[in-house]
Amino acid sequence: MMERLHGAPSAYYCAALYMTLRELPPGPTSDLIRHAIDAPTPEAIRAVLTAGLGQPWRIRIEHALIEVGIAATVFLECRS
Repeated sequence: MMERLHGAPSAYYCAALYMTLRELPPGPTSDLIRHAIDAPTPEAIRAVLTAGLGQPWRIRIEHALIEVGIAATVFLECRS
């Protein structure tokens, strides 16, 4: 099992979601974002990204996820 990422990648992820949450009115999308903050799973963040299609805030979350992915490369192993 992969350990949790801490430091900058985690901060980027949380900041992107909290900033987006502040911009949105209460409703289904803000509920999805709250869930992705409370229980960060692939399914939760995919739901947020789907809800963000065509929304200006989606790119902020995508950029944060890129940083998370870069940080997670230390856990990757490629075999030939």
